[in-house]
Amino acid sequence: MSSKIVLGTAQFGLDYGITNEQGVVSDDQMEAIIDLCFEQGTLLLDTAPAYGLSEKRLGRNSKVMDGDIQVITKTQFEGEIADVGRLITNVEASIKRLGGNTLHGLLIHDPNAFMYRNRENYLELLSYVKEKGLAKNVGISIYKRSQIDFIDVLKAIDFVQLPFSLFDQRMKTDGFLGKLKEFDIEIHARSVFLQGLLLSNDVSSLPSIKPYHKKFVEAIDLLSLSKVEAAIKFVDNIKEIDKIVVGATSVEQMREILLAFSKEVDTSQWGDLAVDNPKLVDPTQW
Repeated sequence: MSSKIVLGTAQFGLDYGITNEQGVVSDDQMEAIIDLCFEQGTLLLDTAPAYGLSEKRLGRNSKVMDGDIQVITKTQFEGEIADVGRLITNVEASIKRLGGNTLHGLLIHDPNAFMYRNRENYLELLSYVKEKGLAKNVGISIYKRSQIDFIDVLKAIDFVQLPFSLFDQRMKTDGFLGKLKEFDIEIHARSVFLQGLLLSNDVSSLPSIKPYHKKFVEAIDLLSLSKVEAAIKFVDNIKEIDKIVVGATSVEQMREILLAFSKEVDTSQWGDLAVDNPKLVDPTQW
Protein backbone atom coordinates (compact mmCIF):
# COMPACT_ATOMS: atom_id res chain seq x y z
CA MET A 1 0.00 0.00 0.00
CA SER A 2 3.02 2.34 0.09
CA SER A 3 2.25 3.50 -3.44
CA LYS A 4 -0.81 5.19 -1.95
CA ILE A 5 1.43 7.40 0.16
CA VAL A 6 2.55 10.88 -0.81
CA LEU A 7 5.48 12.01 1.31
CA GLY A 8 4.68 15.43 2.73
CA THR A 9 7.76 17.61 3.12
CA ALA A 10 6.68 20.62 5.18
CA GLN A 11 8.98 19.36 7.96
CA PHE A 12 11.91 19.46 5.54
CA GLY A 13 11.75 23.23 5.42
CA LEU A 14 9.75 24.40 8.42
CA ASP A 15 9.24 23.80 12.12
CA TYR A 16 5.82 22.42 11.16
CA GLY A 17 3.05 20.91 13.26
CA ILE A 18 1.40 21.82 16.55
CA THR A 19 3.07 18.83 18.27
CA ASN A 20 6.43 18.95 16.46
CA GLU A 21 9.18 19.27 19.09
CA GLN A 22 12.10 18.31 16.83
CA GLY A 23 12.03 21.23 14.41
CA VAL A 24 13.26 21.08 10.81
CA VAL A 25 14.39 17.62 9.70
CA SER A 26 18.17 17.25 9.35
CA ASP A 27 19.85 16.43 6.02
CA ASP A 28 20.68 12.88 7.12
CA GLN A 29 17.17 12.16 8.34
CA MET A 30 15.61 13.70 5.23
CA GLU A 31 17.70 11.51 2.94
CA ALA A 32 16.95 8.43 5.06
CA ILE A 33 13.20 9.13 4.99
CA ILE A 34 13.19 9.57 1.21
CA ASP A 35 15.28 6.41 0.72
CA LEU A 36 12.95 4.37 2.92
CA CYS A 37 9.86 5.64 1.12
CA PHE A 38 11.40 4.87 -2.26
CA GLU A 39 12.35 1.35 -1.16
CA GLN A 40 8.75 0.76 -0.05
CA GLY A 41 7.19 2.02 -3.28
CA THR A 42 6.39 5.63 -2.44
CA LEU A 43 7.28 7.58 -5.57
CA LEU A 44 5.58 10.92 -4.98
CA LEU A 45 6.51 13.94 -2.83
CA ASP A 46 4.43 16.95 -1.87
CA THR A 47 6.12 20.30 -1.28
CA ALA A 48 5.57 24.06 -1.70
CA PRO A 49 7.50 27.35 -1.87
CA ALA A 50 5.79 28.17 1.43
CA TYR A 51 7.65 25.28 3.09
CA GLY A 52 10.84 27.23 3.60
CA LEU A 53 13.84 25.53 2.00
CA SER A 54 11.97 22.32 1.20
CA GLU A 55 11.98 22.72 -2.59
CA LYS A 56 15.66 23.65 -2.67
CA ARG A 57 16.65 20.75 -0.43
CA LEU A 58 14.60 18.27 -2.45
CA GLY A 59 16.21 19.56 -5.64
CA ARG A 60 19.54 18.28 -4.37
CA ASN A 61 18.23 14.75 -3.79
CA SER A 62 19.46 12.31 -6.43
CA LYS A 63 16.13 10.46 -6.73
CA VAL A 64 14.28 13.72 -7.33
CA MET A 65 16.90 14.96 -9.81
CA ASP A 66 16.82 11.67 -11.73
CA GLY A 67 13.03 11.59 -11.83
CA ASP A 68 12.78 8.35 -9.85
CA ILE A 69 10.55 10.23 -7.42
CA GLN A 70 7.96 12.63 -8.82
CA VAL A 71 7.01 15.94 -7.20
CA ILE A 72 3.85 17.90 -6.51
CA THR A 73 4.38 21.52 -5.59
CA LYS A 74 2.14 24.53 -5.15
CA THR A 75 1.77 28.12 -6.25
CA GLN A 76 3.04 30.88 -4.04
CA PHE A 77 0.54 32.95 -2.08
CA GLU A 78 -0.59 35.91 -4.17
CA GLY A 79 -2.76 37.96 -1.84
CA GLU A 80 -5.78 39.87 -3.14
CA ILE A 81 -4.83 40.09 -6.80
CA ALA A 82 -3.35 37.11 -8.65
CA ASP A 83 -1.16 38.06 -11.61
CA VAL A 84 -1.03 35.18 -14.11
CA GLY A 85 2.40 36.13 -15.45
CA ARG A 86 3.90 36.29 -11.99
CA LEU A 87 2.29 32.98 -11.05
CA ILE A 88 3.80 31.31 -14.12
CA THR A 89 7.21 32.77 -13.30
CA ASN A 90 6.92 31.41 -9.76
CA VAL A 91 5.96 27.94 -11.01
CA GLU A 92 8.96 27.92 -13.34
CA ALA A 93 11.17 28.97 -10.42
CA SER A 94 9.84 26.04 -8.36
CA ILE A 95 10.63 23.62 -11.19
CA LYS A 96 14.15 25.03 -11.41
CA ARG A 97 14.69 24.69 -7.65
CA LEU A 98 13.50 21.09 -7.88
CA GLY A 99 15.99 20.39 -10.65
CA GLY A 100 13.50 19.14 -13.21
CA ASN A 101 11.64 20.11 -16.36
CA THR A 102 8.10 19.26 -15.38
CA LEU A 103 6.03 18.49 -12.29
CA HIS A 104 3.83 15.51 -11.57
CA GLY A 105 1.35 18.01 -10.21
CA LEU A 106 0.76 21.67 -9.42
CA LEU A 107 -1.67 22.72 -6.71
CA ILE A 108 -2.98 26.22 -6.18
CA HIS A 109 -1.98 27.11 -2.62
CA ASP A 110 -4.83 29.57 -2.13
CA PRO A 111 -7.98 27.75 -0.99
CA ASN A 112 -10.12 30.76 -1.91
CA ALA A 113 -8.65 31.08 -5.42
CA PHE A 114 -11.94 30.37 -7.19
CA MET A 115 -14.29 32.20 -4.84
CA TYR A 116 -13.51 35.83 -5.59
CA ARG A 117 -12.06 38.13 -8.25
CA ASN A 118 -9.11 35.86 -9.12
CA ARG A 119 -11.21 32.96 -10.41
CA GLU A 120 -10.54 33.49 -14.14
CA ASN A 121 -6.86 34.20 -13.52
CA TYR A 122 -6.33 30.91 -11.72
CA LEU A 123 -8.30 28.96 -14.32
CA GLU A 124 -6.08 30.55 -16.97
CA LEU A 125 -3.00 29.54 -15.01
CA LEU A 126 -4.07 25.89 -14.77
CA SER A 127 -4.83 25.76 -18.48
CA TYR A 128 -1.45 27.29 -19.37
CA VAL A 129 0.50 24.99 -17.05
CA LYS A 130 -0.96 21.86 -18.65
CA GLU A 131 -0.77 23.19 -22.20
CA LYS A 132 2.94 24.06 -21.83
CA GLY A 133 3.79 20.82 -20.04
CA LEU A 134 4.89 22.46 -16.80
CA ALA A 135 2.78 19.95 -14.89
CA LYS A 136 1.02 16.73 -15.83
CA ASN A 137 -1.81 17.34 -13.36
CA VAL A 138 -3.31 20.48 -11.87
CA GLY A 139 -5.49 21.10 -8.87
CA ILE A 140 -5.99 23.01 -5.66
CA SER A 141 -5.42 22.55 -1.95
CA ILE A 142 -8.59 23.35 0.02
CA TYR A 143 -10.02 23.36 3.53
CA LYS A 144 -13.75 23.07 2.76
CA ARG A 145 -15.98 22.05 -0.15
CA SER A 146 -17.43 25.51 -0.74
CA GLN A 147 -14.02 26.62 -2.03
CA ILE A 148 -14.26 24.50 -5.22
CA ASP A 149 -17.87 23.38 -5.48
CA PHE A 150 -18.40 24.95 -8.91
CA ILE A 151 -18.93 23.02 -12.14
CA ASP A 152 -16.34 24.95 -14.17
CA VAL A 153 -13.71 24.44 -11.48
CA LEU A 154 -14.43 20.73 -11.06
CA LYS A 155 -14.06 20.30 -14.82
CA ALA A 156 -10.72 22.16 -14.82
CA ILE A 157 -8.84 20.21 -12.15
CA ASP A 158 -7.30 16.74 -12.11
CA PHE A 159 -6.79 16.37 -8.39
CA VAL A 160 -7.54 18.03 -5.09
CA GLN A 161 -5.76 17.98 -1.76
CA LEU A 162 -8.11 18.21 1.20
CA PRO A 163 -8.14 17.61 4.95
CA PHE A 164 -9.48 14.27 6.09
CA SER A 165 -8.97 12.31 9.28
CA LEU A 166 -10.75 10.18 11.80
CA PHE A 167 -11.78 13.39 13.56
CA ASP A 168 -12.46 15.38 10.37
CA GLN A 169 -14.92 13.37 8.26
CA ARG A 170 -16.88 16.36 6.91
CA MET A 171 -16.27 15.79 3.20
CA LYS A 172 -17.31 12.16 3.44
CA THR A 173 -20.48 12.70 5.43
CA ASP A 174 -21.69 15.58 3.25
CA GLY A 175 -21.17 13.54 0.06
CA PHE A 176 -18.45 15.74 -1.44
CA LEU A 177 -15.93 12.93 -1.89
CA GLY A 178 -18.51 11.14 -4.01
CA LYS A 179 -19.17 14.26 -6.04
CA LEU A 180 -15.46 14.68 -6.78
CA LYS A 181 -15.38 11.13 -8.10
CA GLU A 182 -18.25 11.92 -10.47
CA PHE A 183 -15.83 14.36 -12.13
CA ASP A 184 -13.01 11.78 -12.11
CA ILE A 185 -10.95 13.92 -9.72
CA GLU A 186 -8.14 12.24 -7.80
CA ILE A 187 -8.40 12.87 -4.06
CA HIS A 188 -5.33 13.38 -1.87
CA ALA A 189 -6.06 13.40 1.86
CA ARG A 190 -3.83 15.47 4.12
CA SER A 191 -3.88 16.24 7.87
CA VAL A 192 -4.65 12.58 8.57
CA PHE A 193 -2.89 12.94 11.93
CA LEU A 194 -4.37 16.40 12.49
CA GLN A 195 -0.87 17.91 12.73
CA GLY A 196 0.07 15.19 15.23
CA LEU A 197 -2.80 15.74 17.67
CA LEU A 198 -4.30 12.32 16.96
CA LEU A 199 -0.99 10.67 17.79
CA SER A 200 -0.18 12.69 20.88
CA ASN A 201 -0.53 11.59 24.48
CA ASP A 202 -0.88 15.22 25.51
CA VAL A 203 -3.46 17.35 23.68
CA SER A 204 -3.32 20.26 26.12
CA SER A 205 -2.33 22.52 23.21
CA LEU A 206 -6.00 22.23 22.12
CA PRO A 207 -7.89 21.52 25.37
CA SER A 208 -11.36 21.39 23.80
CA ILE A 209 -10.45 18.28 21.84
CA LYS A 210 -9.60 16.24 24.97
CA PRO A 211 -12.95 14.39 25.30
CA TYR A 212 -12.88 13.38 21.63
CA HIS A 213 -9.29 12.22 21.93
CA LYS A 214 -10.14 10.18 25.02
CA LYS A 215 -12.97 8.44 23.16
CA PHE A 216 -10.60 7.70 20.28
CA VAL A 217 -7.98 6.17 22.59
CA GLU A 218 -10.59 4.02 24.30
CA ALA A 219 -11.84 2.72 20.93
CA ILE A 220 -8.41 1.73 19.62
CA ASP A 221 -7.30 0.22 22.93
CA LEU A 222 -10.13 -2.31 22.59
CA LEU A 223 -8.56 -3.42 19.30
CA SER A 224 -4.94 -3.24 20.51
CA LEU A 225 -4.12 -0.71 17.80
CA SER A 226 -1.58 2.07 17.92
CA LYS A 227 -2.71 5.63 17.22
CA VAL A 228 -0.72 5.63 13.97
CA GLU A 229 -2.33 2.38 12.79
CA ALA A 230 -5.81 3.61 13.59
CA ALA A 231 -5.36 7.03 11.98
CA ILE A 232 -3.82 5.60 8.80
CA LYS A 233 -6.20 2.68 8.33
CA PHE A 234 -9.31 4.79 8.83
CA VAL A 235 -8.33 7.01 5.91
CA ASP A 236 -6.92 4.11 3.88
CA ASN A 237 -10.30 2.38 4.09
CA ILE A 238 -12.19 5.33 2.56
CA LYS A 239 -12.70 4.08 -1.00
CA GLU A 240 -12.86 7.53 -2.60
CA ILE A 241 -9.42 8.56 -1.33
CA ASP A 242 -6.62 7.81 -3.80
CA LYS A 243 -3.55 9.17 -2.00
CA ILE A 244 -2.63 9.95 1.60
CA VAL A 245 -0.17 12.74 2.35
CA VAL A 246 1.94 12.00 5.42
CA GLY A 247 5.04 13.62 6.87
CA ALA A 248 7.63 12.48 9.36
CA THR A 249 10.45 14.05 11.35
CA SER A 250 12.50 10.85 11.56
CA VAL A 251 13.03 7.63 9.65
CA GLU A 252 11.61 5.73 12.65
CA GLN A 253 8.34 7.66 12.38
CA MET A 254 8.19 7.01 8.66
CA ARG A 255 8.80 3.29 9.14
CA GLU A 256 5.93 3.11 11.64
CA ILE A 257 3.61 4.86 9.18
CA LEU A 258 4.57 2.51 6.36
CA LEU A 259 4.02 -0.56 8.54
CA ALA A 260 0.58 0.71 9.56
CA PHE A 261 -0.67 0.20 6.01
CA SER A 262 -0.17 -3.55 6.30
CA LYS A 263 -2.73 -3.87 9.12
CA GLU A 264 -6.20 -5.22 8.43
CA VAL A 265 -8.61 -3.12 10.48
CA ASP A 266 -12.39 -2.78 10.31
CA THR A 267 -12.99 0.96 10.70
CA SER A 268 -16.55 0.98 9.41
CA GLN A 269 -17.97 1.82 12.85
CA TRP A 270 -15.71 4.79 13.50
CA GLY A 271 -17.99 7.39 12.00
CA ASP A 272 -19.12 8.22 15.53
CA LEU A 273 -15.58 9.36 16.39
CA ALA A 274 -15.94 12.39 14.09
CA VAL A 275 -15.67 15.84 15.65
CA ASP A 276 -18.52 18.06 14.49
CA ASN A 277 -16.94 21.36 15.52
CA PRO A 278 -14.92 22.82 12.58
CA LYS A 279 -12.93 24.97 15.00
CA LEU A 280 -11.38 21.80 16.42
CA VAL A 281 -10.49 20.12 13.12
CA ASP A 282 -9.47 23.10 10.98
CA PRO A 283 -5.89 24.16 11.89
CA THR A 284 -6.51 27.60 10.36
CA GLN A 285 -8.92 28.24 13.25
CA TRP A 286 -6.58 27.17 16.06
